[in-house]
Amino acid sequence: MHGAGLVHRDVKPANILLALDGPRLIDFGIARALDDTALTAHNVVVGSPGFLSPEQARAQGPRIGPPSDVFSLGCVLAYAATGRRPFGSGPPAVLLYRTVHDAPDLDGVPQELRPLLEECLAKDPEQRPDAAGLRSRLLPGEPSAPGPGWLPEPVLRLVTARAAAMLDLPGIPPTEISRPKKGDPTATGTPQPGDPPSGPAATPEHPAPEHSAPPERPAPATPTRRRFLTVASAGGAVLAAGGIALWRGLVDQRDTGHGQSRVAPRHTIAVHADLSGPDAATGKAQERGARLAVEQFNAGPDRPFTLALTVRDDAGDPARAVEVAEELTAARSVLAVVGPTTGTTCKAAVGTYSAAQLPLVSVSVGTTEVSSTEHTAYLRTRATDAEAALVLIAHLVGEVGARRTALVHDEAAGDDSWDVLQGIHRGMESGGHELVRHTAETSTEDFGPLVGKLLDDGVDALVFGGRRARGARFARALRQRGFTGARLGTQALVDPGFPEQAGAAAEGWVLGSAVVDATGKPEARDFTAAHQERYGDPPALYAAEAFDTVHLIAQAVRALGEESVERRALARRLPRTSHRGVSKTFTFREGSAAPVQEDNAFLIRVEEGRFRYIGGLGDS
Repeated sequence: MHGAGLVHRDVKPANILLALDGPRLIDFGIARALDDTALTAHNVVVGSPGFLSPEQARAQGPRIGPPSDVFSLGCVLAYAATGRRPFGSGPPAVLLYRTVHDAPDLDGVPQELRPLLEECLAKDPEQRPDAAGLRSRLLPGEPSAPGPGWLPEPVLRLVTARAAAMLDLPGIPPTEISRPKKGDPTATGTPQPGDPPSGPAATPEHPAPEHSAPPERPAPATPTRRRFLTVASAGGAVLAAGGIALWRGLVDQRDTGHGQSRVAPRHTIAVHADLSGPDAATGKAQERGARLAVEQFNAGPDRPFTLALTVRDDAGDPARAVEVAEELTAARSVLAVVGPTTGTTCKAAVGTYSAAQLPLVSVSVGTTEVSSTEHTAYLRTRATDAEAALVLIAHLVGEVGARRTALVHDEAAGDDSWDVLQGIHRGMESGGHELVRHTAETSTEDFGPLVGKLLDDGVDALVFGGRRARGARFARALRQRGFTGARLGTQALVDPGFPEQAGAAAEGWVLGSAVVDATGKPEARDFTAAHQERYGDPPALYAAEAFDTVHLIAQAVRALGEESVERRALARRLPRTSHRGVSKTFTFREGSAAPVQEDNAFLIRVEEGRFRYIGGLGDS
């Protein structure tokens, strides 16, 4: 076409037909010869927003040449490879702005194809390859025409099934040539870098998410085009491995029950985690659980959409957590985020997510300092440390039958230790149980004297409020002094470092936990087996919760329906969604978006250096 001196100016999926003997480019209604000036005036936007070039968006008539078609083809190829438009969806003015100023969203594009698409989608026409160079790089050594057999078998079946019905399809909507409103820089095709795009879909600070658009209707057929198939805009794939296009099977073709197929939308969930910092073990556990959930969901026979996963590492650094949040909120394909790993990084990043209304669902964060009242896109799925500790009361009263219990506050743990023990004190005191209070000062290195006081008090049970390192030293001191009573700890000790550092002294400790050990929970048996097979290890803490969280998000997306899947709607839907997972039941308090206490607190015991699930709040 370019060799014949023509520029199409409206290359898009709906204008590409897949024939049995090769693809066809149709609808030359706004094409022009390279030396034609009839439609090259300034201030006229020609083409289809979302697939047109920056020079088309700017209405730069004389500059709209062959490189413009190459840019549009790059948009089509990126769309075919991922199922998403590289500049998202929304009002035309928003798409024009993104085309001129934003980088394309190429997440999910095969690595071998990505560099070429980046060149095709260069803002400067001079930096794009020409059509001949593009073809030689896509199909080195291929013949000039595809010939029979170029289509993959599933596509060939689809072409054959639809061929007989092509005459009954409706006509192609006419391509619009829009003339801008006077005084509107975005509408004139010359959006300014400092101006936000018009319309509610996005602002530069809070880009709108990428959504799966409903499929466009196929183009009409005529008696001479029975062998053609229109590539629908929501699922057209024009990347075929053996012909002029490379077919990429990244989107599902599904039978609608009426002899036609549709493309299952694809939604991306991100994991924001510490994968290389002090809490990398917890972060990696969540990544693994999320990956298993996506794989399981996508293997389901009746899923209405597919899931994709992207992962970002903040290394446990609050500043880096903000950078990750900015990156993910700017990625329009990301519909929801699982994470971050710690309360510190969550507090740093939650404002960025909330401002963009990108749902942030935390798995391992129990702090009340991050509130869904203030941050409406935030959802906490685990109990706070104080809520989790309440299960210890039932255990002390029902299982241990303690007569005299010591509550040991660790000053080094600050208010976290004090607040949790205060809750236990109030709960047990109201029942008439005898309690004594002891404090481990921050300067305490030798816990022997403190253990001596406990023995002198005649306590037969204790609850320690500190963290792993000091908890390990305290446990060793108890063992050395021969303490035989019940030893209990709070969520602060639910850390692999506690049994590792305490060794044999940790055996038999019972902890009130907001996280479950999946290896000991019957409901998680299949998940545990799948994790063992996939990774060669049993699931670590928070892997099962992350697995369930992804399914919770998927259930909320399913409830929205295909027409309303966007970030803000999902943020509103999630707190109203319940999900019975392998780790627990996810239900949230009305008006607070905090998890209900029931089925959110567990007892785990240290056995052979590992945490073992022994029951939930309702079991104790």
